[in-house]
Amino acid sequence: MSMRKQIYQWTLNGKGAYNSDDYPNAGEEVSIFTGNYGNIITEANLIREDRFVVVHQFGSTPGIVVPSIGGSFVASGIVNGTDLIGWIPNGFVNVFINTTGYFQDPQNLFSGGISGEATPYPATAAIRPNNYQLSPPVYALPDQTWDIRITLMNDIHAFVAAEGITDIPTSTVLARVFVQYWLFDGSDALIANNLLDLGIDVTVDNIEWFRRQLLQREGLDEETWKDYLDLAEAYRHMEDVRDDYLL
Repeated sequence: MSMRKQIYQWTLNGKGAYNSDDYPNAGEEVSIFTGNYGNIITEANLIREDRFVVVHQFGSTPGIVVPSIGGSFVASGIVNGTDLIGWIPNGFVNVFINTTGYFQDPQNLFSGGISGEATPYPATAAIRPNNYQLSPPVYALPDQTWDIRITLMNDIHAFVAAEGITDIPTSTVLARVFVQYWLFDGSDALIANNLLDLGIDVTVDNIEWFRRQLLQREGLDEETWKDYLDLAEAYRHMEDVRDDYLL
């Protein structure tokens, strides 16, 4: 059994001499795990039967418009000669469970997700210090796959053609995505599923609390045990409400 906080960073860097196949098109949805660009892994994130994943935080490169000073991208530090040395991707990040996107528009249709301008990474004090916290978090259950996908809206190919760019150095960061999640396995994954069945948020604190209740159970029948859990959860909810009020 274990509870592990996992962090994954995807980065899209330049690759030297410009080749359009090395970079996604504007509006193209790209998996940060198994896509064709940036650092990737070789297999989809399929949750094994003895695991449980809680995705709760992410961020991406901020910015909307590629900046210029007086119409010059050289003066703004985006272009140096025929090299592209900076970029603003205008990216949107979405969380997927199987084929369903977590963020959708008001008509329950596809949405690109959350803008990097709202969830900046790397975070700085000047542009909001906190990455986006999912509340409630997203759960990936056994036998499900989960994914993080970014859609880059600014057209790097059109920009390269318009500005006569021939090279994108490997030091040029075009886009980044960060995701943080908890991976529970073994008995902790079983507890996570029990909490979900009871309608209790799956958090590290709640899993540890549930484990303590198991140790205190000592022969209670199932109905009494369920009533005990309901009372305990009601008490925890009351305490959370009180803490929020005091804040």
